Amino acid sequence: MAVTLKTIAEKAQVSTMAVSSVLNNSNNTRVSAEKRERIKRIAADLGYFPNQVARILGGGSSKLIGVLTDSYIAHGYYRLIKSIEHEVSRNGYSVMLAEEHDRVDLLLRGYETFRTYGVDGIICISHNYPSEETHVYQSLSKDPRVVFFDKPNSDMASFSYVEPDRAEACRLAATYFQEHGRKRLAFLSLKTESLNVWERRRGFVETCEKADCFHQIFEAAPAMEEEIDLVIDEVNRFIEQCLIPHRIDAVVGVTDIYSAFLIRELNARKIRVPEEVAVIGHGNDLFTRMITPGLASVDDLQEEQGKEASKLLFRLIKSNAVAPAGLETRISPRLIVRPSAGN
Repeated sequence: MAVTLKTIAEKAQVSTMAVSSVLNNSNNTRVSAEKRERIKRIAADLGYFPNQVARILGGGSSKLIGVLTDSYIAHGYYRLIKSIEHEVSRNGYSVMLAEEHDRVDLLLRGYETFRTYGVDGIICISHNYPSEETHVYQSLSKDPRVVFFDKPNSDMASFSYVEPDRAEACRLAATYFQEHGRKRLAFLSLKTESLNVWERRRGFVETCEKADCFHQIFEAAPAMEEEIDLVIDEVNRFIEQCLIPHRIDAVVGVTDIYSAFLIRELNARKIRVPEEVAVIGHGNDLFTRMITPGLASVDDLQEEQGKEASKLLFRLIKSNAVAPAGLETRISPRLIVRPSAGN
């Protein structure tokens, strides 16, 4: 038999209104700290679970936040999701996660599921799909409680978003190399239409051109983190077709994975890091401190991005927004200097 608010109220010898206020984190009814603890203890002992459907039908909050993401996101993005979960939980909410990979129809199905469950707001991590992103923005453009991770590539609504300054990430790395005497730089990039990579490429090129510094762009084939053989092949192709013939003395890597394998392959060829070639990666993954030499990296501050995205969303929820509000926050990256960058 299902445990009801009335059952808990009788056990705690309080009103059902008091029980509802405590279990829904509401302040509609004044309840002493002692009674609050007693109500929570009795509810837990009885195995009470709130009826979300009844709560929503009654005009209440579901206390749910939906997160739309890609099941193949880079490892660092899990720090972003962890940060969102922490901030959402701190505000008395829970997270619903919908994952897909390069399927806009599945992404939108996840969005429809969120709406079926009456989520109070949505954080959309995956949305920049070349040639198909318009479908995503059309579906979400009338929703006032959506925060995007990255600026949406659309002006059909005043979208709210959190955006890492990705161009600045490569500016930091290229500037560090120039200030420490490196003369011939390369960006080990990926062959992709990703806005993420193209923004970093722009920052790298602008910084090198401004300083009249020799630079090269090399586009490696994209690989999942588990496709290690492909990563190694592409790194060696970069060494043979770009680094050696152009006498590159500093490399900005597109990810920490590519950068770590670059260091390994350079060491195998007796090319010393950082004495002959300095390397800076991107992501500040945990393993960057475990390899030799330690891998310098640009940190996008994923935890900060998740925290700020959650804060923006709760601002929208509390304001009872009826149309997209156009709130935005930009997060500046940080260069973490380790031995691979040289000095």
